[in-house]
Amino acid sequence: MNQYLHNLAKEILHNEPNGLSKVRFAKTIYFVHKGLVKKELIQSDAMRFIRMPLGPVPVGFKELHADSGIIVKITTSSLSYNTETYLLKTYKEYFDRLHKEAISSLVDKLKNISTSELVEISHQEPSWFSNGNGSEFYISKRDLKQY
Repeated sequence: MNQYLHNLAKEILHNEPNGLSKVRFAKTIYFVHKGLVKKELIQSDAMRFIRMPLGPVPVGFKELHADSGIIVKITTSSLSYNTETYLLKTYKEYFDRLHKEAISSLVDKLKNISTSELVEISHQEPSWFSNGNGSEFYISKRDLKQY
């Protein structure tokens, strides 16, 4: 289990009280982690990603279902990949003030971007573009020059 992924996921959900759809949550984790790497608050190798058709997904994302601090609510949607909503069940302090403020700021910036746009932006990432589906990768220096 990647404790950083679990803590980051819960901190993101703390900033999204209405929860996030599965695809949006995976993209939000990607872009927030990338933002933290850009700000030199975390190393890029703290989390790996898998290249999936709808963009990068954190390795261990499926394990978030089992996290006692996260609720996964099943909803009806015409889009099969949009039927799960992730919500925060319990919150505690996982990060220091500097990290929490950075995460909150990054989440706020993403709120104005639709899920479809996040997927499209993630498709421009050099690491996603240069890997095949199912390949694992870390955010690269080339990725940091994007969005």
